[in-house]
Amino acid sequence: MNRGRGALFPGVFLILLGLYFLAQQLQIPLPSLGKLWPGIVVLGGLSFLSQYTFGGRRDSGLIFVGVAATLVGAFFFLFTLSLSLPLPGLSDGVTWNDMARLWPGFVVIGGVAFLAQWMANPANHGARNMSLIALLFGLVALAFTLSLTDRRLLEQVVKFWPVLLIAAGVQFLFQYLRRGRTGE
Repeated sequence: MNRGRGALFPGVFLILLGLYFLAQQLQIPLPSLGKLWPGIVVLGGLSFLSQYTFGGRRDSGLIFVGVAATLVGAFFFLFTLSLSLPLPGLSDGVTWNDMARLWPGFVVIGGVAFLAQWMANPANHGARNMSLIALLFGLVALAFTLSLTDRRLLEQVVKFWPVLLIAAGVQFLFQYLRRGRTGE
C-alpha cells in the first residue's frame, strides 16, 4: 500500500507540467519555467508532508524536511517572480541581489521547520530548543540586515553575544540537575 504513494509526487508533477505546456499551446500567458522552478521544491516539500500524514505519522523528521522545503521553495518564488515585500528597499520587487540582505530568511525557515517538528513530537526537546535558537538568531539577523534596528544596538549584540552561550549552558545544567533529583 505504501508503494503506491511513491507515485504521488511524480504524478502531480507530470500533471502540472502537462497543464503548463497545454496552456502554452493554447496561448494562455503564463510565467516562464525559469520563474516557476521553485514550484518543484514546494512540491517536494509537500510530498514529504503527505508522506508523514499518510504514512502513520511515525517519523517527525519528515515534517522538518517537508516544511523546510516548502518554505524554501516559497522563499525562492520571491526572487524568481520579483515579488514585492513591505520592507525598506524591497517594495519594488525582490531580486537575487537582495539575497545579501535576506539570507537570514533561511535561518528563520529552519526555525519554523524545527518548530513544526516539535509540534508533531512534543517529546523532542532538541527540536524545540533548535527552533527557539534559529528563530531568535534569524529574526535578529533579519532586523539587522534589513536595517530595521539602530547600528548601536548591533554593536551591543556583537559585544555581548557570549551571554547567550552562558544562558544556554545554565539551562543545560538546570536540566541535568533536575533529572538527577527525579532519577530520570
